[in-house]
Amino acid sequence: MKMREKIFFASALFVGLAGSFLSMLEWDLNIITSLFTAPLSITGLRNGFLLIFNRLFTISEQHQQFRYVMFRISSPEIDWNGNIAVGFAVIAALFAGISFALAATRRKWPVVAVMLLTVGVQVYFGVFAYAVWNIVLFATIAVMLANRRNTDGGITFRGIITVATLLLLISVAVWLVYPGRNMQLHEFSEAIRDRFDTRVNPFSVEPFGTHDVATQPELDNLDLNIAGVQDDNLHESPTVGYHVDYDESPQGAEVGFTGPVPSLLPAIIVVILLMILAAVYRFVPPLYKAAKRRRMFTLDDYPVAINNMFLYMLEWLAVIGLERKNVVFSAYAPQLAVLISPQYSDEYERMTVLWQEAVYSNNAPGETKRKQMMDFLEQTKGFVWKKSSISTKLRIKLHYFL
Repeated sequence: MKMREKIFFASALFVGLAGSFLSMLEWDLNIITSLFTAPLSITGLRNGFLLIFNRLFTISEQHQQFRYVMFRISSPEIDWNGNIAVGFAVIAALFAGISFALAATRRKWPVVAVMLLTVGVQVYFGVFAYAVWNIVLFATIAVMLANRRNTDGGITFRGIITVATLLLLISVAVWLVYPGRNMQLHEFSEAIRDRFDTRVNPFSVEPFGTHDVATQPELDNLDLNIAGVQDDNLHESPTVGYHVDYDESPQGAEVGFTGPVPSLLPAIIVVILLMILAAVYRFVPPLYKAAKRRRMFTLDDYPVAINNMFLYMLEWLAVIGLERKNVVFSAYAPQLAVLISPQYSDEYERMTVLWQEAVYSNNAPGETKRKQMMDFLEQTKGFVWKKSSISTKLRIKLHYFL
């Protein structure tokens, strides 16, 4: 795999991992600005990780009948955003390292392991990334696994990039139609969670049996001093640090996150930029090579110009079914008589003689010979274009780059 291919796969995988992580936590990218004011210390980094876990726990509680014990945070609330930003910077660096390591290795099992781990985290916590990020992430993993096949299997990197670009377009379409989360997925993850966790749901109550009621002693003189009960004591919370309203979205410092409501705009921009990058990588280098090749047709070195035009013409003929074999070029004449016409086949044989003179003869051809080959090339392009269907014409422009 070439270095630029590794960089592309690593970048796409990093975008998928980071985007999924941000969307799972319903994180706004504005918090990244807190990096510039973040207190850089081991304690701050530790609190940042704990706040991120608390955030994940809180969102998980909103989708599942399950309660977590939140981590205690030692830093003041004013530093929380900075702690989270530093923690995420370290996580992003970890994602980048994993992405480049997976792009560099030729083995499949590390990629499969990351895929299963990602699926397991989302299912276990019941917190799923936005559909577009999961599509980007798992589509990247899919094409990485496909690219690890033997090159004899017919898979080309350009073909994979084309598929990846189409998947990104599909991702945007899915996102526009369905930007939220799927409750069926949450119910599925909750069922999986129940199988692996034996802790009792704090909201489930076991009814008392009749034997429990019978054994309770009856009180003859029950004196309730209502006046001695203070209202403040009735409303005290036994927990300290976090209060979560499960009917609403988590707010501010209550879940260790102080920032505005997450916006879809940054994610849309990232996806669009990724699509542009894929399109540029897919089309710009081949178009540049094709233009550079056509400029060789006008070189003052006539043998080189004629040779390039003749080989270029054979590629056009292959589009409509010319079978390229390890034979002399003149042997293609019978095929061309069937594919195009006997008259074209005769003209092709004369051009093979011209090509042989240009390449093998000591007598250098002049401008007249080059013009003859150029005219025959244009004639060939016209025949092929006329006989091609719309899909074949698209392949000529976007796949063969002729």
